[in-house]
Amino acid sequence: MKLNTEFRAFYDFDNDKLLEIFNYWDRETMTTHLYDPSEKAAFLKSIDAIEQDFNALKPRLKAEIESKIKNNGFLGIWSIDFMWDGEKFWLIDMAIGEMSYYFDKLKLN
Repeated sequence: MKLNTEFRAFYDFDNDKLLEIFNYWDRETMTTHLYDPSEKAAFLKSIDAIEQDFNALKPRLKAEIESKIKNNGFLGIWSIDFMWDGEKFWLIDMAIGEMSYYFDKLKLN
């Protein structure tokens, strides 16, 4: 199965501020945490294109987040996952930030 480019954004709803956007399919993370050979092969087949898309599309997603996501009753920092389908971004998941992978990579101060 082809992997789509995915983004994990961290948004501070208390301050209406985008904190950071990470490549959901981070090469280092995935190559050290995929143990099934067929899953690792599928990942390695897709990662170069994913990284190109991520780098090219990150500024566009940043602009969309900053213009469309505002405090709507959420409290604190949340992770928000987006998928790129080749034409547009889809919001696919949200979670409390501190419970999400990559939270420890945020520079909060």
